[in-house]
Formats: sequence, structure tokens, C-alpha cells
Amino acid sequence: MLRYHGVFGAHSSARAEVVLGREPEPPQLPLFAPADLAPLAPPAPQASRHPWAWLLRRVCTRPFGPVYCR
Repeated sequence: MLRYHGVFGAHSSARAEVVLGREPEPPQLPLFAPADLAPLAPPAPQASRHPWAWLLRRVCTRPFGPVYCR
């Protein structure tokens, strides 16, 4: 959490003179045109997870040989 003091504080009467105001947000554009609505394809299957021994071997190996993990 960041706290500001002095003229940068939230209740400072001079804050408006020091801090720039927010820029107006651009208008939200539609995500799809009505003609673009088509049925979605089913999601691709998730890749299986690697077993812990494979992960451990990957962590405890260097290009020039194995390293002992503790």
C-alpha cells in the first residue's frame, strides 16, 4: 500500500493544482458484429501434467551434468 502526504494526500486542498486529472475513457466498441456470430468450436483438450519425477529431473539437471538437489 502506498500512502501520500502533503499536497499529494487525498484530502489536500492543493491536490487539484498538483495532480493531473484523469483522461476520459474512450467509448466501448462492440466485440462482435451481428453477422460475426457463429457457433463456437469446442475447446481443445488440456495437455496432461508432467509427473513429479520429470519435474524434479528438470530442475536438478544442468547442461554439464546432474546436480544434487537438497
